[in-house]
Amino acid sequence: MKSHSHDSSLENLSASLRTAEIVQFSPAQVQMYENSLKYYRDMNNVIDTAIEERGRTEEKRIIARATVLSDRKYKISDA
Repeated sequence: MKSHSHDSSLENLSASLRTAEIVQFSPAQVQMYENSLKYYRDMNNVIDTAIEERGRTEEKRIIARATVLSDRKYKISDA
């Protein structure tokens, strides 16, 4: 089993290596990298928003169903 600090050290090393690579990019490569990163972040946000919306939709569906079932219960018992 790996320790948390070991995992963190590997992540820091990996991030440092990526940064070192980016520093060596030409201006055109930097622009392409930034565009790619922006696209990635945009798509990630779209997915996160869709998941949140689905959760809210599901929550509304559950509340609506509970309301309908509750209304039916009271109508049956009032009859």
